[in-house]
Amino acid sequence: MIERAITGGRFKGEARPIEALPAGMIDDRLSLEDGDRTVLILEDDPNFAKVLLDLAHQNGFKGLIALHGETALLMARQYRPRAITLDLGLRDMSGWVVLDRLKHDPQTANIPVYIISVFEDGAERGMTGGASTYMTKPVGKETLEGLFARINAFVTTGGRRLLLIEDDEVQRGHILETVATGEVEAVAVGTGKEALDVLRNNRVDCVVLDLGLPDVDGYKLIDQIHRLPGQKELPIIVYTAA
Repeated sequence: MIERAITGGRFKGEARPIEALPAGMIDDRLSLEDGDRTVLILEDDPNFAKVLLDLAHQNGFKGLIALHGETALLMARQYRPRAITLDLGLRDMSGWVVLDRLKHDPQTANIPVYIISVFEDGAERGMTGGASTYMTKPVGKETLEGLFARINAFVTTGGRRLLLIEDDEVQRGHILETVATGEVEAVAVGTGKEALDVLRNNRVDCVVLDLGLPDVDGYKLIDQIHRLPGQKELPIIVYTAA
């Protein structure tokens, strides 16, 4: 049995067959409307997929479930979800192949991908491949709630909040002129202490860091940042004359 993707509205392109879910498993694909915020859940375990779907609903998202990689790639192109959760241990293809194809397809490259996998040694590969987060199963409820809070924050702001940590006032000004466009909200500080204060009290999507700060070693600051609650996977770009 197959069902066809919705066309018209925000679902672009010719409708193609999409694999139906097993009996008794229901997602929101038949109730989507223009303006809905959707999360595509690619998960080999139907029970865990249901947990993620429930969390999506609790955070104001509608959920689409795919149990196979090829299905997920098709649904990502047709439904254009706001975010994708990715299980690497799939039956039909490697999750790494799915991530690579998502990130090299112009229609899906900008969709943030959040990996949730049993593999413990793939974090560096995942982040290098374009994933926004890498989480290792088993994952507790509090951690998953934090993940969906992060997805919600990204969707709400567009992932455009930047923290610049640079002690040189002139350099700070030049960088702000370059990155602080209408699409990017940038906050600039000159010390590590100020940076930690900002990160404790505000959501930030990316950090640009000069290692040569007056009050703390830059490498130590990176470690301190990643130890803050919810900041373990925060992207940090090192910009320095050293």
